[in-house]
Amino acid sequence: TAINSLDFIHYANSATIGNNGLRFAPFWLVCLWLGFSTTFFHSFTWLQTRPVMRTLLIIVALPISYELGARFSGSTFPQSKAIGLIVVTLVWVLAFNLGFYWVNYLQRITDARRSYV
Repeated sequence: TAINSLDFIHYANSATIGNNGLRFAPFWLVCLWLGFSTTFFHSFTWLQTRPVMRTLLIIVALPISYELGARFSGSTFPQSKAIGLIVVTLVWVLAFNLGFYWVNYLQRITDARRSYV
């Protein structure tokens, strides 16, 4: 949604809120992200101890995914397709790796509590 509001990608049928031009991703895409986030740990357990591999996977797979998604949904990259894909990829690399850091942190806390009791 932040990427959408910063004009790196315009989703077809995205909602605009207020006069400041804040745009949200379409409902179907928000549902897709919510589904992805609920299965994050289980789907990517095999990448938990491989930060280089997961980063490379995102760098290769994400631009392809966004390009195909943009074609199918009618979305556009207003500035430049290359710049839009680079920004989206960098944001996902950061978010994905922070997600794994957060999951590992929570797992260590849970394991510590179990061993303490």
